[in-house]
Order: sequence, then C-alpha cells, then structure tokens
Amino acid sequence: MSNCIVCEAINFRTILYIADKSLATDGRIFNRSLVKEMCLECGLIKTANPPSAEEINRYYAEYDLGVRSSASEATFIVNDEHIGANQEIADWIINAYESLSLTLPNSFMDVGCSAGGLISCVANKISLEKHLGVDLDEHAIMAARSNGLNARVSSGEDVDEKFDLVSAVAVIEHTTSPSDFLSMLKSKTTEEGLIALILPVQDGGNRDVFFWDHLFHLHSDHVKLICQKQGLEVKYMDLNHPFHHGFGLFLLHKSFSEPMIPISDEAKNPLLHKTIGHWEKIFHNLKIWFDKQDDGVAVLGVGETFDLVSAYSSIDLNKITLGFDANPRRAESRNLPFAVESQERLNEIHGIGLIITFQPSKSLIKLLEGNKIDVFITV
Repeated sequence: MSNCIVCEAINFRTILYIADKSLATDGRIFNRSLVKEMCLECGLIKTANPPSAEEINRYYAEYDLGVRSSASEATFIVNDEHIGANQEIADWIINAYESLSLTLPNSFMDVGCSAGGLISCVANKISLEKHLGVDLDEHAIMAARSNGLNARVSSGEDVDEKFDLVSAVAVIEHTTSPSDFLSMLKSKTTEEGLIALILPVQDGGNRDVFFWDHLFHLHSDHVKLICQKQGLEVKYMDLNHPFHHGFGLFLLHKSFSEPMIPISDEAKNPLLHKTIGHWEKIFHNLKIWFDKQDDGVAVLGVGETFDLVSAYSSIDLNKITLGFDANPRRAESRNLPFAVESQERLNEIHGIGLIITFQPSKSLIKLLEGNKIDVFITV
C-alpha cells in the first residue's frame, strides 16, 4: 500500500466498489473493477487498484477523447449563442489574469493539448510570440498540426523551452504522481510565469470518482498543499465557473516554502459519499424506468453524462432509437448504435421515452409534456 501523496498516511478506507466494470473518460468500458479509497487522515481519494505503466501506455495509445474533440468540441448555450468549451476555458484563464491586473503572457504551452483548441482560442485573444502544445495522443496532435499549430507527441518532459504561461486542463488527475507532474510544469515556466491548472475538485463532491482513469480526486486544500510542497503558491483560485461545474482553476506561481497549509475539516470529510449515493440511485432508477419503455427511447445529450449513466445502469443501447444534442457533430466518431440529430428537432418526436442528461429549461419540459413524452432526467 502506498502512502498518501498529501499527508503521507497509510490508512485508507474503500468508499466505492463496482465489480468487473470501469468507465474511462473517453467513453470506453473496461472489464476491471472500479475501486476508490479515501485517506483517513486528510480525506484524499484515489484509485485503489491503479493501472500498471504498461496498462497506461496501452490505454493512451487507443485513447479516443482527442479524436472526438478534434471532430467537434462540446458547446454551451450563452444568450442563445453556442460557445465552445475551449473558448470558455480561455476566457476563464484570461479573466483571471485581468482580475489580478497581470500582464498577459507572450508565450504559452498547453500540456495535454488534445487537438489544440485551447491554444487557438488563447491566440485569438492575445498576441503570442510562441506557443507549443504537447499530448500523448498522436491522432490529436495530427489534428492540431493540421490547424497550423506547433504541437508534438510528448508528455512535456522533453521540452527545453520555457513559457510565460503553462496550462494543464483536466490532466493532473490522470497522472500517477501529481507532485512529479507539478514539478515538470514548474520547470517549463519562466521565472515570473504562471501555471494554469484546471481539474475536477471535490469541494462539493464530484462524479469523476466513477472514472477509472482519474487516479486522484482532490479537494482544493489538497491542491494547495501539493503545490506548496513543489514550491508553488496559489495566486488565484476559482471554483465557481458557470458552465464547468465541479472544476477549479488555480493560477500558480513559483514561491519560497512557507508553513504548510492546514487541511480543513471539509476536505477531511468530503461530500463524495453523498455524490456516490446520488449517482448510484440514478443508475438504479434509470434501469427500472428504461426497462418499462415499450415504445422506444431517445436521448437528449450524448456527452460525458450519457456515457456515465449508460455504463453503470447497464441499459441496452440498441433499444435507443434516436439521439439529440446541441452539437450533433461530436457524436460522429462515437460509434453509437443510433443516429444523433440537432436538439432543435425535438418537437418532431411523440409518445416515447426520453433520457435527458442535463437540467432542462422549463420551456423544454413544457414542450415535451405537450408531446406526451415520458422523461427521465439524469441529474
């Protein structure tokens, strides 16, 4: 048993066990048990049965999320306008700079860049003298290069240059050593530069505990302490993005060591047990509802939430006749056994069951009720 990466304790308690099934963030389901455990001293949550180095290499050699994001990214509807997830993240980071009255960076490196969407969005906002994207997904890097970006297949370790801004969005939770990863990011940052670290946080509980390739699940207190151990200080923190729910943005800068930040009682007693219970109830109820649908089932929203509920509720995807999504193009590389249309065509369906994977508006609920559609909302 390995020591806790936050407090060095050795005592852990299992908080989640699902036999012979694990969901990955790219939607693949693996025939391996999902086991998560919590440190009894500081509340850190981690995967109890982490993959071997060989398993990790094989997994990322076939990783599909980069290909999917290069085809079409997730979007949010803001004032009736579709805004891409990468644009929202770029704005989030730039707004953090501006709120601190900081000079915007001249150079930018994105670690885990996928198809380079974030680099493109940042470059559209500020003038960059140089940029670099690195990712282990060869197909995603090919897509980034086809868009004219400077990108290469790499973890970032072999990069000799330094940058004013180094970002890692939804990467650190995949690493076998968050401390080593932060040290690597720090080594690629100029002396006055910043690291933009974005990751799922457990301050309010987070469903990412159901993903086997998320090896660590951190409260913001854990993030601060791990950063401090690597000579990094949190200059800015935001846990309340209106669309990236459950994620935190941390702007980090190099600093001398200070007295260790204490772990709060909230971090030691995370809300995750409530989150786990909430989703396990959804999985159970969805299966019961689904099996009663005799006139066909459609689904609205075919992204990460759909992957989660379909995997752990064990519903038969072949019974789903049609899907709808605000951005149907992102389903093109999914190999789903049903067609996916624009959600604007929802008014054309009548008298069937509909799974909704987000909180619908009141107007949408009224439309569905008028069409005699039996709705199951998975939130």
